[in-house]
Amino acid sequence: MSYIVTTARLAQLLDLTPRAVRLMVPDGLPRVRPGRFDLEAVVPWYASRLRDRLQERETPAIVQARIRLVGQQARRWELENERRAAELVEAEAVLQALAAILEIVAAELYRLASKRLARRLVKVAEPPAIQRELFNECRATRERIAAQIENMLSNLPALA
Repeated sequence: MSYIVTTARLAQLLDLTPRAVRLMVPDGLPRVRPGRFDLEAVVPWYASRLRDRLQERETPAIVQARIRLVGQQARRWELENERRAAELVEAEAVLQALAAILEIVAAELYRLASKRLARRLVKVAEPPAIQRELFNECRATRERIAAQIENMLSNLPALA
C-alpha cells in the first residue's frame, strides 16, 4: 500500500524544509508527480543518501584536516585579538591627550591674535598684502600646533 504525501508533509517527516525537499528531486528523490511523494519509495532512497553522505564525509583524513583547520582558525583569532589588544588605549589617556591638544590650539590661537601681529598689520595698507600676511601667520600657527602635538604624542608613555 502506498502512502502519498505532499512536499510540506515530507519535509516535516524528514525534518527538512520544503525547499530542501524540492532541491533533492533533481538528485533522484522519487516522486509520484510534482509535489507528491510515495513514502515507500522515499524512505529507502533517503536512507541510502544519508549513508552515502556519511561515508563520504567522515574519513580519518577529513577528520584530521578539520581538526587542523579549527586549530589554525583559533590561532589566527588569538593573534588578531592580541594585535587588537595592543592597539587599545585607556580612555583616561585619550582624554588627557585631547585636553593637552586643546591647550596647545588655544595658546596658538591667542598668539595669532597677539599685539605683535596687530602691529605688523597696522603698517600694511593694501588688503591683498594683509590677507597674505594673515595666511602666512595661520600657516605658521598650524605648523607650530602640529609640531607641539607631535612632540606631546611622542612623549606619551608606551602602553603595555
